[in-house]
Order: sequence, then C-alpha cells, then structure tokens
Amino acid sequence: MQININTDIDENLKKTKEILANIEEIEEKSKALQFITIKDLANILDCSQSIAQEYFNLPDFPATDFPKEKKAEINAVRKFFSVPRRKKEMR
Repeated sequence: MQININTDIDENLKKTKEILANIEEIEEKSKALQFITIKDLANILDCSQSIAQEYFNLPDFPATDFPKEKKAEINAVRKFFSVPRRKKEMR
C-alpha cells in the first residue's frame, strides 16, 4: 500500500480551511444584533403574551419601540433576566 503524503496533507489542509471559514461565519453571525418580539418572549418564557407584554412595559426592560411593534435585543433581555426579580416589582 502506497500513501501519497502530499495528497493527504493537501486534503487535510483543505478541510481545515473549510472548518476555519465556518467558524468565522458563525462568529460573525453571533455578533449581529438579534431582536425578539413580545410573542417571542412569551414563547421563550413559556408564558402568555399578556405577561410578556407586562415585561416589555417595565421601565427598566430593554425594549425599543419600532414603527409597528416593540422589540428587545436578545442579549439585553438575557442580562435583564440575570437579575432576580419578584412579582411585586413588576406591578
């Protein structure tokens, strides 16, 4: 059995470049802003849309008014929920 070292190295180099390109693409996508709606938040929290709406109406909730609906950037929402909150604080 004969092994062509150059071919094996070339194939592995090509695979490595493809993997690096995929990693770079994933990193770029993760840096992009991603917004969620009230409906999205309700799905994430497994709650009603009216409860999600209450969160969006809180003064310190990171919501933004877009022309037709409120949205919130997902990383800001994660940060918001990283702080413990009680029901009485929502009212």
